Amino acid sequence: DPALASSYVQSPDDIISIQVYSQQPEFADITWENFVLPTLGLYGKLYPVMGFLDLQNEQSVIDNAENIYNYLNKDFAQPALMPVTRDLSASRMSLLNRWLQQYF
Repeated sequence: DPALASSYVQSPDDIISIQVYSQQPEFADITWENFVLPTLGLYGKLYPVMGFLDLQNEQSVIDNAENIYNYLNKDFAQPALMPVTRDLSASRMSLLNRWLQQYF
């Protein structure tokens, strides 16, 4: 309807947000150095409020591997899902899950 379209005033809240993910290369051997630290370490820097859990420390992550795994794999609608930004791609999540599962 042209009359309706001409009367529309765009609100700053009228936006669409799109997340684009690139495919994560598969690692034959997932290590702390080649994948886990670069992934979890970023969240540790962005969210230092998680001081009880040092995501940049390998032993801290290993000691809490099952809890981290559980929070990473909560239902998407759960507020406790990690990361809260919901920006971890499925391919990165799969690799991270594989690494975490070896510690519980």
